[in-house]
Amino acid sequence: MFEKKIFTTSEAKRISEAKILNVNNPEYTDTYSPYSHRMVKEATESALRELGFFTQEKLYSCSNDGANVVSLWRLNSERVLGNVCIAWRNSLNKFWSVGYCEALMDDFYKRVISFGKFANIRRHTGQLTDEGLHHLVKLTVHKSLDKIDSLVAWHNELAEIEFDEPTAERLVALAMRENALLPKNFKDFEQSFFTNPIFNLRAFHNDLIHLIKDDHLQRLMEYSIKITRFIEKVRPIAHK
Repeated sequence: MFEKKIFTTSEAKRISEAKILNVNNPEYTDTYSPYSHRMVKEATESALRELGFFTQEKLYSCSNDGANVVSLWRLNSERVLGNVCIAWRNSLNKFWSVGYCEALMDDFYKRVISFGKFANIRRHTGQLTDEGLHHLVKLTVHKSLDKIDSLVAWHNELAEIEFDEPTAERLVALAMRENALLPKNFKDFEQSFFTNPIFNLRAFHNDLIHLIKDDHLQRLMEYSIKITRFIEKVRPIAHK
């Protein structure tokens, strides 16, 4: 269905909205009617407006053939730790369902610091209507944004977990062992994290995420999940 590469790897990493909206939809069948990227984008905008939000910034990544899109929108609502975001994804080749998750950006650098878990809307079917999609999107976006407070609270808890330099060095070794910190990124991480006057688990988490801040959004989300799992695993060690 989608075999031709229409975007280079560099283009796909940070693609413009205009190019995303120009990707052609495949022909509908009796059992498969994919939502176009335009439909999902417009349904998301409409749902956010009804919920009292508007977008301040939009980032997009896609597959080389344009079939699979991941988007991160920074919204107008701010919390103590950073900026509230909504992430969504869509597929024209059955790779995944339309899905949404909450995310946070930091205040100063406007870099993503954490993603929640995707809530998926049902897979594409032959029973497709704009109204039905809008209703499902609004419900899912509302649920995702309701989880922001929990995400902020989790980050605040990490900031309270402080540790000494020997523990920091142990955490680095563990992160590399579990591929939460890749060897190629070690020097950049060392220069960033070890200049902090006080070591805490939130800074450790954020510096790991920031190492790939400019990467493909799908990789960034997958990496965020891996980092979150790692941080939860080493909390008892850092807490001592």
